[in-house]
Amino acid sequence: MLDDWVDGTGRTPDDVLAKLIADGGPAPSGGMGGMGGMDHGGHGGGNAPQPWGDAGDVTYPNFLINGRVPTAPATFEAKPGQRVRIRLINAASDTIFTVALGGHRLTVTHSDGFPVEPREVDALYLGMGERYDALVTLGDGVFPLVARPFGKTEGGQGLALVRTGSGQAPAPTCRPPNWPGASCWPPTCVPTSRSGCLHDRRTPPRTCRWRGR
Repeated sequence: MLDDWVDGTGRTPDDVLAKLIADGGPAPSGGMGGMGGMDHGGHGGGNAPQPWGDAGDVTYPNFLINGRVPTAPATFEAKPGQRVRIRLINAASDTIFTVALGGHRLTVTHSDGFPVEPREVDALYLGMGERYDALVTLGDGVFPLVARPFGKTEGGQGLALVRTGSGQAPAPTCRPPNWPGASCWPPTCVPTSRSGCLHDRRTPPRTCRWRGR
């Protein structure tokens, strides 16, 4: 679970909303519809790096993976050679993430719960509210799972550790050696021909349920 976070840092979500309204004009009764003059981090416009343009309107002090900051990261334990499914969910309010697992390539199998033609990539882009499933065969050691905010220069990054053996934990600011990678997902998702079937019942995937500590 990926997230951007302000609570407990001297600001609250209400403070953030008040500043957005002040910067973009008063919202009419009924919600935030009056902020039409603002671009809320959509996938287009703005001057941020490609592929999506505007990277968002809010500066966050923290980016989390499974509710943990990089200085006290969640750790997922497995065995060398184990093939696992990683389910990535972007629960952030205003941040697109680029996600990579150090020393590994990920095989994307599902987008928002629907199967897609498997594709091996170095990294994934996740917009707000998006979900991806990816398969990976793990090496031996300690590897950083990094969620870097796209187009934002403050707040650092999200970090978790995948541990399959001995080794020193990477630094909170580490960048995987395969970053940014030769290929990323999307731009395109190709649905499988299985018409919404979430997985092939003839060869069910083995799911390792990681519990971070």
